[in-house]
Amino acid sequence: MTALGIGVGALALAPLDAGLTAGAVIGGAGLFARIKENASKAGLDDDKLIGRVQTRLLKQLDHWDQHAEREAAERADEAMTRLLPQVMLSREELASLVMETSDRKERYPILAARKIVDQLALHDTIFAQAPAGSAQNYEREFALEAVESGLRAGMEDPDYATLLTLNITIELGAAIAETNAMLAQIKMKQEQDSASIAYLVQREKEREAAEGRDPVPDDRIIALARKIVEKVEDPAQAAQILEDNIDIYLDMLVDRERGSNLGDAADAAFERVLTLIDAQDYAGAVSQAEREYRRLHEEEREQAEQMAARKIRMAKTGLRAARLDVDAQRAAFWEAESVRLDEGKSALSVNDLRRIQDVWYERSLKGGNALEMSVAIELARLSIAESNGPQERAMCQNDLAIALKVQGERLAGQAGVALLSEAVTAYRAALEVHTSDHMPVQWAITQNNLGTALKTQGERLSGKTGAGLLGEAVTAYRAALEVHTRDQMPVDWAMTQNNLGNALRTQGERLSGEAGAGLLGEAVTAYRAALEVHTRDQMPVQWATTQNNLGNALKAQGEWLGGEAGTQLLGEAVTAYRAALEVFTRDQMPAQWATTQNNLAGALVRQGERLSGEAGAALLGEAVNAYRAALEVYTRDQMPADWAMTQENMAIGFLSLAAANAPRRCDHLRAARAAVQAALTVYTPDSMPYYYGQATRLLTVIEAQIAEHGCDGCAAAPQS
Repeated sequence: MTALGIGVGALALAPLDAGLTAGAVIGGAGLFARIKENASKAGLDDDKLIGRVQTRLLKQLDHWDQHAEREAAERADEAMTRLLPQVMLSREELASLVMETSDRKERYPILAARKIVDQLALHDTIFAQAPAGSAQNYEREFALEAVESGLRAGMEDPDYATLLTLNITIELGAAIAETNAMLAQIKMKQEQDSASIAYLVQREKEREAAEGRDPVPDDRIIALARKIVEKVEDPAQAAQILEDNIDIYLDMLVDRERGSNLGDAADAAFERVLTLIDAQDYAGAVSQAEREYRRLHEEEREQAEQMAARKIRMAKTGLRAARLDVDAQRAAFWEAESVRLDEGKSALSVNDLRRIQDVWYERSLKGGNALEMSVAIELARLSIAESNGPQERAMCQNDLAIALKVQGERLAGQAGVALLSEAVTAYRAALEVHTSDHMPVQWAITQNNLGTALKTQGERLSGKTGAGLLGEAVTAYRAALEVHTRDQMPVDWAMTQNNLGNALRTQGERLSGEAGAGLLGEAVTAYRAALEVHTRDQMPVQWATTQNNLGNALKAQGEWLGGEAGTQLLGEAVTAYRAALEVFTRDQMPAQWATTQNNLAGALVRQGERLSGEAGAALLGEAVNAYRAALEVYTRDQMPADWAMTQENMAIGFLSLAAANAPRRCDHLRAARAAVQAALTVYTPDSMPYYYGQATRLLTVIEAQIAEHGCDGCAAAPQS
């Protein structure tokens, strides 16, 4: 507050006058001259003292700089600069003011501040007291606080305390020796606690101050102090003891007058304790304070429980809102907060975050929900941020990479490729810690996962880039097999063999001639090796997965080979897919069920194309139905890449069915065109150029046949 300090600077000109008067007033205004003289003898520099008091005052008023009514405080400060010198009370007026309140319900600085600000109000209405029911007058509030703080700062300055304590106490206790009635009262209260004695001393000080009596002898002051502290020999020590207890009593009275500002219930609790003090039942006051404290503690516990419940409810509401907004980052935050609050923890550990992340990851795997996997990704990022040390961070990087890989596989276009690339980066970061020398098992697991991410990237990209990524994937899998051996780690060995088969199969499908056939043969060998461990009884899910993958390799081999050998391989592929569907059911594993239905349909199409007549048409009809089944799970919104792939494959099925079923040819051709056009809403030249080119060529073939048979000009036949 730039202006603050000018107005109060005028007030600070009064510390030696008003401040010392505040101390002197307790013992009578006549004491001021002696204190002034003592200050001079002590070499007390008035200007330095004023500066010190002003500095303290500015600190006490610093909160107004952030106050909502800062402008009001500045207006008050400016007016005080002009008016304070005119309205400042003299020390005689201050002394008279204190003498008017001998019951001490309000201490000197509070009363003095009110008097001075009332004088300010006579000169400027901004300091006037606000009428009942109207808005607060912040100018007056600022002035009251500034004046009271300034006077108190002067009173409480340590240099003043050194000069005043002994003189004031002795002066104020002078009348005790000469007042028989007061001595009788003191004698009656010898067994009372120290605050009662201090109160009597205070009353007698006021009488002495009013009558200008001489101080009591040292031995009387010492005797009185011994009522409080048993061993007292020094008059100064005795005076300090009495002075401290007076302050304790008066502080309680001031607290009562001001109120707690904590509400009526709190004020009532404090009043119950203070009432016992008024009755001089100090033991009862202590007991009452204990009861009130226990009550406050219980209320605090109940309020804490209510607050915790409110926080939990708000966190869960925030999570629901984030899910509705499809905001994975905020959903991850609110999920972590919900769990933390539910479990009563101040913070979640990395293991906690990984545990939560696993829940969302598994939930997404079962239901195929893209948002849930995105939340799993964001939770993995949170665990990385909280990780301590390279090993913990590497584990979290691996978690992140796995979720990124799955999400990248689900998303089409550049978004999916970017996620897969990020997954590869995360795996490589983990491999900086998971080395083959120091952590061979973790190294092999990470190499396997890296291979899977590279394979999926390679499948998305065409040309040398895609081929290079597939080659890197094969290298990563073969590296993992250096640790994942059949004898030592059979389960991991089988998993890696299965994954190696996937990469080899994709490579083989990209190449023509003997090179492609050789890679497909290697893929079949890898899958059959995996099935030595992945048995139907012991590991049904892994068995079904490997059966599905074996079907893919056999189908690709059957497509490459002609004649009876090729047809037999296609039949083996269909058998493998149907076996997988014994485990991959629509209810239990919808995503895997849809994938296998799509693959089964592809093999049925190839079989149907190889056969003529009704047998071939029946197989092609089965294929179309399998594609439609897959689309029950592969939706455009949740899994666009898989949806587009299945639409394109179904278009091929309809195209083949058109050739096998002449009466329904146009219906099947139009259905094929609609399916491939749907796929092209996802396959774009920028996002998925390889698949875009493939689908565009297919559409050209379909359009040519539609034109050849005049299907756009004929009515659609009724569906059978």
